[in-house]
Amino acid sequence: MSDQLRWDYLSCYGHPHLHTPNIDKLATQGVRFDRAYCQAPLCGPSRASAYTGRYVSSIGNFWNFQATGIMYWTIGDYLREHGYRSALVGKTHSVADKDNMRRLGISADSEEGQRLAHAGFEPFERDDGVHSDGINTIRGYEPRYNKYLRDLGYDNENPWDRNANGSRIEDGEFKSGFYLKNNGYPADVKEEHSETAYMTNRAMECIEEMGDTPWCVHLSYIKPHWPYHVPAPYHNMYGPEHMLPHHAHSDELVDPHPVYEAFTQHRGAKAFSRQEVRERVIPTYMGMIKQIDDHIGRLMSWLEERDQLKDTIVVFTSDHGDFLGDHWLSEKDVFLEASVRIPLIVYDPSPEADTTRGTVENRFVELVDLAATFLDVAGGNPQPHKLEGRSLMPLVHGKQPAGWRTYTVSEIGYSGREARDILAIPSEQCRGYMIRDEKWKYVLWEGFPPQLFDLENDPDEFKDLGRDPAYGEVCQRWHDELFDWLRHRAINPANSRNSIEFWSATSQASVGALAGYWSEEEDRERSTAMDKQLAKGISAYGRSEEGTTVLNILGQKYFIKAHCDSTFAFETNSEPGQFVPVHVHPYQEEFILVQEGVLDLKLDGKWVQAREGDLVRMPRGIPHGYFNNSDAPARALFWVSPAGKLEELFQKLHNLTDTEEVVRISAEHEVNFLPPEASKPIELG
Repeated sequence: MSDQLRWDYLSCYGHPHLHTPNIDKLATQGVRFDRAYCQAPLCGPSRASAYTGRYVSSIGNFWNFQATGIMYWTIGDYLREHGYRSALVGKTHSVADKDNMRRLGISADSEEGQRLAHAGFEPFERDDGVHSDGINTIRGYEPRYNKYLRDLGYDNENPWDRNANGSRIEDGEFKSGFYLKNNGYPADVKEEHSETAYMTNRAMECIEEMGDTPWCVHLSYIKPHWPYHVPAPYHNMYGPEHMLPHHAHSDELVDPHPVYEAFTQHRGAKAFSRQEVRERVIPTYMGMIKQIDDHIGRLMSWLEERDQLKDTIVVFTSDHGDFLGDHWLSEKDVFLEASVRIPLIVYDPSPEADTTRGTVENRFVELVDLAATFLDVAGGNPQPHKLEGRSLMPLVHGKQPAGWRTYTVSEIGYSGREARDILAIPSEQCRGYMIRDEKWKYVLWEGFPPQLFDLENDPDEFKDLGRDPAYGEVCQRWHDELFDWLRHRAINPANSRNSIEFWSATSQASVGALAGYWSEEEDRERSTAMDKQLAKGISAYGRSEEGTTVLNILGQKYFIKAHCDSTFAFETNSEPGQFVPVHVHPYQEEFILVQEGVLDLKLDGKWVQAREGDLVRMPRGIPHGYFNNSDAPARALFWVSPAGKLEELFQKLHNLTDTEEVVRISAEHEVNFLPPEASKPIELG
């Protein structure tokens, strides 16, 4: 991941002068997503959303330096469950949830505390990239990179500031890279000792340390985020003639939207409105990107030499863009394409991805999809109550997943920006929301009129239609769509939809928790109704044969004499790639009989594969589920009963095999189970 890298400043995304052959190579070997969007055009909330797989509203991180609650799992947490080590090299912008760590007795120095403080990753080397003297004083520590430079002979108190992000001109005068007028000077550090080179080296060292353990390394480059400073020879590789045209129009400043106008009054925005500033900074910005591309090439060659690239999935992206003076703005924050649109490339070396190599995917994808993607790669199952994004692997493998999103959403808080003071509004009002589809981009600024752009007729986003009465109906429609989206966030990651829906009046009654029943007769009516449900569930496969219920599946006959009170069965189908969550109450017993295909079943934290003819008892009292990880549909029959009612059945089946979790039964095994309370077998029509 790069920081503050615009989508259109790579040659594979169309930049005519900034050639990035190594990133381009990833695109030709993988899939380039042309319409990828961050969930917040700001470092902290964008990364928090990417790491957790949840939207900004779902985790409450709208601004930098805000803690992500420890109840939210991250990429590292999901991968760790599947045997992966996940390490950080570079920037996260994450903040520890110290209050809840203290409440739960988790020491910040413990292994768990370290992961929680670093977005779920092992902090092999964290470096958030801005280390001025004042910031180092506030933090109480300096980056490891400073010690590295001093050991190499860079004899300064703060070599990050004086060398890597500062310059010495002919007379030895120091020029700080924080000042835009100095950005054309070369950094006072050798290229091989610069931040980008150093972090690439550290990523290699991290991978070496991982050994044969499955791993995920989050290499998070600090550049091309400001300070816009880069060592030779990258400092003067490009000139004003290589810049993209200034993407701004004078009409944007005529009766502007109040929030947009406030952002144009920022010091940085005023600076970047001047041609001399753009001509000084943008070539340096391009040089930083070129350096990153060269080191990505070095890293990919190193992996190839070690014979690891053939087994390594590579994802390249950015947390947000940079206006660089476009639309009369600097930095990010505002929901225009230069800020909110990002590059995203996925390289998968597996044969399943051969059909999509070198292709461009035009569907809307989001940074929030990354966590679900990595979980998918690790063999995990979708968890929609925790993860709001969708795995990108079906798209990488050339599949056509149903119900893909038709719009993208991004959110922002700007309480820490100058705009809040200019507008004189409280911090809680500093919220913005964007929703865009193929044609329209609608932006809601809390307490202000909306913005609206017709992207078909105004792809440059120069004309804001939000306050035009002629577009009031369009604005209202998108306002309603955004409100609907906000109302359907996965706000309860502790409970799956299935576990919530399980506690119905029927399930309570089935375990004897009777509310509203007048008499025993009503309870018997309920029990009879559930018996009919059992008969209905089995009748698709069974028939009455000489007084015995026969379950005939795949040409095999399973004999189950009679039935149990309050027991019901139902059929379930699953398509390839589909996960079905299941929750069995502590007072319930459940069995699954696989009738067709292959299912991966999650049993008490581990995965077990069941094939046709396998009978599995699911664990009680915890959420679990099954996943169809094959290319063909699968079919299964479920039995659910009060705990203990089917225990004898399971034991008889279990005694037929030596397996621990899965009972494999075949045609010659007849199971005769007649509980004392059953007087006659079920009569099936």
